[in-house]
Amino acid sequence: MKRLLGSTAAVVISLIILSSFGGQESVGQAAYEPSCSIYIWTSTSVHVPPGGIFRLKGGSVCQVTITNSWNDETVVMSGSINRDFTVPSEPGTYHVYLDAASAHQEIEVTVASPHELPLTLQVGSVYWHSYSDYLSRLLSIDFIISNGGTNDAMDFELVNSFNPTSVWPTSCDIFSPPGCQGFPQKIGNILAGQQATATVKYFVPANIGSFKTNINARAFDINGFQHWYPGDIHA
Repeated sequence: MKRLLGSTAAVVISLIILSSFGGQESVGQAAYEPSCSIYIWTSTSVHVPPGGIFRLKGGSVCQVTITNSWNDETVVMSGSINRDFTVPSEPGTYHVYLDAASAHQEIEVTVASPHELPLTLQVGSVYWHSYSDYLSRLLSIDFIISNGGTNDAMDFELVNSFNPTSVWPTSCDIFSPPGCQGFPQKIGNILAGQQATATVKYFVPANIGSFKTNINARAFDINGFQHWYPGDIHA
């Protein structure tokens, strides 16, 4: 009985292996066809100004039919997918569809005008938060972000900081405790005419009396457009 079970198991395994290779057919079983995937390098939800250009980038090992919803233009591509689309001048929500033999991708294209977000950043207080920080050479800097415009800035974030090699800010990640005072640091919404303050701790060696840091930040307007803010901040 043990040999019979072992023999049956061997037959089942050999059938599974046989059916896994292309070009092998058996009674009642279709030929193997490789699965097809579509890879999109761009976001699946994009915002483009009226009449602007949406650049689609991706790839697939199969033929992909690409269609947009605003004029039904259709193109067939395979391998590397690079295609520029001129979006309508009329604001609204449109779509780009990518279809292959066994895969489908859809990109939502929002056509709207970006809103101005004249945000400024300046240095507030510079201090040693505690004697322990002083001994550890962790200098606290309060950055004041002001929204001097008439539009709200959404999801403002201090992204990174470039400094002299001997000075560096605290790093924050998903494992950092709440309230991590470093980069990246999410500040939240800054309403029109309002301010927000973000504190960042920098390691500053004892032989450094002053330094210059370059801050990169970003925010979104109410239409979903991303705004970047580079600039030299002196401390």
